[in-house]
Amino acid sequence: MATYLYDDYGLPFFKLKRPKNPPNGGYLSKKCAHIDLSKRVESLAGVLHGNCFQTTGFIVTRDICIEVSHMLFDSGASCSFISRRAAKSAGLTVHPCEPHRFSTGDQVVSHDKIVIFKLYIAGVKQKITAYIDDGPSANDHHILLGVPAMKQFDMQSNHCYGRKQETRWSVAQNMRGLRRKRYILSGDSLDGNSVMTVHDYGRGLRRAKRRGETSKERHAREVVERRRVKIKEAKARYREVMMGNDVGDGDDTQDPRHPGQNNQGKGNMKSGNRIMKPKPESKKSTAKMSIAKKAQLLQAEPKNSTATPPEPIKDDKPPPPVPRPQVSNCFYTTGYIIGDGNCVQVTHILIDSGASSSFINLRAVRKAKLTIYEGPSHWFSTLNGMVAWSKYVSFPLRIGGIQQTVSAFVEEREDDRRELLLGIGEMNAFRMTFHPPTLAEKEMRVSIKSDVKGQRNKPRYLQRDDPKVGPALRVLDTRKEAMGR
Repeated sequence: MATYLYDDYGLPFFKLKRPKNPPNGGYLSKKCAHIDLSKRVESLAGVLHGNCFQTTGFIVTRDICIEVSHMLFDSGASCSFISRRAAKSAGLTVHPCEPHRFSTGDQVVSHDKIVIFKLYIAGVKQKITAYIDDGPSANDHHILLGVPAMKQFDMQSNHCYGRKQETRWSVAQNMRGLRRKRYILSGDSLDGNSVMTVHDYGRGLRRAKRRGETSKERHAREVVERRRVKIKEAKARYREVMMGNDVGDGDDTQDPRHPGQNNQGKGNMKSGNRIMKPKPESKKSTAKMSIAKKAQLLQAEPKNSTATPPEPIKDDKPPPPVPRPQVSNCFYTTGYIIGDGNCVQVTHILIDSGASSSFINLRAVRKAKLTIYEGPSHWFSTLNGMVAWSKYVSFPLRIGGIQQTVSAFVEEREDDRRELLLGIGEMNAFRMTFHPPTLAEKEMRVSIKSDVKGQRNKPRYLQRDDPKVGPALRVLDTRKEAMGR
């Protein structure tokens, strides 16, 4: 049985399945609810909005190390970007370069300055080339990693991992013999903007080189956490039985096995019929502890340090050659919009992990004869500032032989950049996986999976469109032509 969600105007446009597990289930059902909450919307945003993945990295220079939170991985960006404030705090040298034009959500912007820096993520180090971003949205994400950086870090994103369809991002050292060992990234909280914390070189480098968890290590940790929860619950039930179901009324420091005996303090402890005295601490251990405390006090510093970055050293040597910026092609594929009376083939569908919603061009809406709904305005942060959208459509989309219902905002300005952009919500719906480049495939690949029983473990790799050919729309004669593809 399915439940329909209605917007403020009483129009049903999304179907939400009831959860299989009861709300008061075990550990896995609670984990599943947490995953669904991180992937889902709020009211109207629940269908049109998703939560992008953000993590923490470290910029390491010769003298200091800066911890940057809420870094965004954007598969729809052909280059990487860094805010001017982050570049100034790290003391990075700014290099001029040839202007490069980028298309944003509402217009086209140009950038002509780049920086080069070392970036650590989960203990993996790479040298990144990024453009300086002076836009008003630079404070939301001080670092945005595009397709070139995702290739360097051997990035992989799986949006359908395990029984509960968890989203996992992992990186690996892009070197021979080290690519198989992948480290799972931990996501930052969804609330708040990007924060920079300045550390001294030694302390910051130790934090930056700290390796992340592998898949086996995370699984082992989750097993231990489940056992601890079960042991804690069993102890609570045992305490309730021994204390006559009066938990909280008596003294919590009393041992239920020995009523009247207090467990606090450093007195004697009973073990059966013997009396055990606590071991006195040795002089060596106390001396070591005092030395460790002194070292901690010497190394301690406030979290948000106000240390000024070092000025670049000036010399009379000739300037080095200007580095070339790293630019890569994003992943584009072909899909089919299945309308009420016709079917439209759409090329150059952009898959963007940095977009919280999906967008469709007005020209494609008119070709497919879709119904446009009006809803409350939603604001989005772009390189050029905040942009609002309120009109949206809902339609069946077929990609790689798999069909899903897509809800997307309508871009009323017709242009030749793209016809359809799929955000993080549709990536979760199609159960997409970004695969890192290999020796045979120099570009990143994308696979999808069906949610039909018996086909959930069979990935289907999407075909990449030629970036030299622009987007196009073609109305098909029959719906069978789209169903067979």
